[in-house]
Amino acid sequence: MDSWFSPFVLAPEVRDRLNRCNLRRLPGEQTETDDRGLLLVYSTPSAVLDHWCGTEGPPLRVAALQENFEQLLRLQHRGPLVADWRLAGLDDEPLVQWLQGGPAPRTLAEIPRHSPLNDLVLLNLLRSHPDLEITYREIELQAQLFHSEADTRLLERLGMPFDPDELLRHWCSGVRTSAGWDNPLDRMQRLEQDLEHYLLLCREQQQLLEEQNALNARAVQLSAGG
Repeated sequence: MDSWFSPFVLAPEVRDRLNRCNLRRLPGEQTETDDRGLLLVYSTPSAVLDHWCGTEGPPLRVAALQENFEQLLRLQHRGPLVADWRLAGLDDEPLVQWLQGGPAPRTLAEIPRHSPLNDLVLLNLLRSHPDLEITYREIELQAQLFHSEADTRLLERLGMPFDPDELLRHWCSGVRTSAGWDNPLDRMQRLEQDLEHYLLLCREQQQLLEEQNALNARAVQLSAGG
């Protein structure tokens, strides 16, 4: 295996590691015509949102994000699926040995956490497009985990309690850097409306978690009765 492919933008340190392991990037348009073995590298949905939030390019589309993950599943016969954050927790030499057929090393990295604002956006995105969460979970179940756990409880992780002050801090910092500040009255009205919206999302998030817990308890009860 001498090439890697990813439909996502990888962090410089991950790209540098792949270069040091003598892997070259195969452009996306060549994946259909070039049948060589590939290391298929993916990012978490949270990391993808985080990247696009900080760019000035065209807005991210749900259909495009779904297609990116599905493309990796279609290519999995070409080589192993690996999360970029797991690669970041490996040393070069054990990674090279694994690429040459040796045992899988143990990653020292943990799945990165992102801002509570990112979590809220992603949670509602996955609720409205459940196929996206299903596809990502399938990738995790098929991926090389390097002795870490598969990220199959994404919705539950996104629903964990968070500090509301931290949410407001991230929200306000994002608003200040965006264009379109008008007069102070307009700014105050916009903040009030947006904060009301996100507090409503918080309540919906808690309700969703309670509903999931009730369904899980019901499933356990039915299983025991069966």
